[in-house]
Amino acid sequence: MRKLCAAFVLMSFVFNASAQTVGPSVKSKRWFDFSDSFHRNRVYFYWGYNREKFSKTDIHFHGQGYDFTIYGATAHDRPSPFTFHDYINPGYVTVPQYNFHVGYYMKHNLHVSFGNDHMKYVLTQYQTVKLSGAIDSSASQEFAGSYFNVDKVLVPQFLRFEHTNGLNLYTLNLEYLLPVFHTPNNKLRIGLNTGIGGIWVVTKTDVKVIGFGLDNDFHIAGFTVPLSIGPRVEIGKHFFVSAEIKAGYMHLPWVLIKNNAVDLADHNFTFLERYTVVGLSFPLNAKRPAPRSLNP
Repeated sequence: MRKLCAAFVLMSFVFNASAQTVGPSVKSKRWFDFSDSFHRNRVYFYWGYNREKFSKTDIHFHGQGYDFTIYGATAHDRPSPFTFHDYINPGYVTVPQYNFHVGYYMKHNLHVSFGNDHMKYVLTQYQTVKLSGAIDSSASQEFAGSYFNVDKVLVPQFLRFEHTNGLNLYTLNLEYLLPVFHTPNNKLRIGLNTGIGGIWVVTKTDVKVIGFGLDNDFHIAGFTVPLSIGPRVEIGKHFFVSAEIKAGYMHLPWVLIKNNAVDLADHNFTFLERYTVVGLSFPLNAKRPAPRSLNP
């Protein structure tokens, strides 16, 4: 026991002596630092592209002469094939599924952002779903009838339903960039970005219901609550790359069918979004050279 105590005292003495010898240089070379002030009072923006997966959903359609619901419907996204024309040409970069956000670091690594996740939602054709409801002959001679939990194949003549221009998430987010690693000269920084947000979902729905089709106007169709997480790699003072996963819930009670408030669709679902973006950040309080004195 005496030997163990003596060894502990000796180790404590060596550790304290080493700490006094290294001094401030250890602090300046820390790779994990919660008090890091590099990001404070910086603004940033980023641009990138995404892919999505959606949960099954029940969609309720109602209007003049019809009121029915399909149950357990599946949907998918619609990414544009990679071409220079669609992804690089400035006039067409909003055609694919894109992400654009601007943000501001308030204190250290806490930041807010606002932007648009332009997603696309396409109801899968020729799937078999359950159908309940009623369709009057005044709305459709071909599909008139009463339905209760019957199997229905979704052919385009009966139903085509797409948010392809698109499913736009306009969100205000509160985020935190957890510092994970940085080189002593700060030329390379790696963090884990996490966030929560939410606000309106704007859709432009291309739909055909029991024979009537229309590409509807942009419209606030509901709201969303997403959570996001993923690594962010910063190179130098201004450039960064981020690859994140966003999961959330959407409630869309006001989807237009005929560009009016009488014929509507409503549904809700969860989603998983994957996106990669590139961005730039700049300090708002960039240091300016001190004015030169006029006195000799």
